[in-house]
Amino acid sequence: MEFLNHEIALYESSINCEKIIQSMENLNKFEKVNFRPHLTFFMDYEESVNDPKDLKYIRQVIQNDLFPVFDAYLAGQGITKYKHRPRYIVSKMMPGSDMDSHRDPIKSYAYDVYLNDNFSGGILIFDELGLEVKPKPGTLIMFRPYELHHVNMLHGNPRYSYGSGIERID
Repeated sequence: MEFLNHEIALYESSINCEKIIQSMENLNKFEKVNFRPHLTFFMDYEESVNDPKDLKYIRQVIQNDLFPVFDAYLAGQGITKYKHRPRYIVSKMMPGSDMDSHRDPIKSYAYDVYLNDNFSGGILIFDELGLEVKPKPGTLIMFRPYELHHVNMLHGNPRYSYGSGIERID
């Protein structure tokens, strides 16, 4: 795990990004939602017996390969009591789109996993910190989303990612 500052960390995972992207596309669930500029679908945290195998695969990767890293990051931040958000956000950012600067709830911690890098732009920028994170396949970023951040204009191909977060319990 590499820390860019005391609250922003990167982890280079060895997940099969191409298989995850294919599973996302197989599900054919992406749609435009009014509070996000990306094509998005939401995936429940809890598995259902009726879930298609592609959904089960994506969830399995998150829970088996990425949660342990995120849990270690949270422990390093002194966070021991938290609850996971009820669902994951699966995103397909389309060329010609960006995400405006914003802050998320102060009690939260977030993680995102980037799945491809065959595009230009699409960089996560922390406005007030002067930090930029260029997506690379398999990179897990963990951060406090109350930091002002945005994603710059994407060109070329779609940018795939998924993530979620936790709410700290005091």
